[in-house]
Amino acid sequence: MLATNGKITANKAIPHEFDVLPKEIQNVMGLLDEQLRVEITDGRILVGHFHCLDRDQNLILTDTTEFRCPQDSTFAPSVRSLGMILIPGRHVRKISRRADS
Repeated sequence: MLATNGKITANKAIPHEFDVLPKEIQNVMGLLDEQLRVEITDGRILVGHFHCLDRDQNLILTDTTEFRCPQDSTFAPSVRSLGMILIPGRHVRKISRRADS
């Protein structure tokens, strides 16, 4: 998506503007609404749809599910639905695109 005159416009509607953006931005924009798997520094794994990235590399995911695998093997892994979340960029360890999205 691109902002033009204060309005948000889908990048497919204005390909000439999309093409002049740096490749890095085009790559990030290509991930919009894709399902991402994000590993964070405390060991949790978050899977959700990519919604936004800011200049500080904070991520916003929607329809997010959290997977927590405890260090102690006596506890079972837990799964919970979180909805829309913000992940501070400093806590992101690894981001990967889900193959089945």
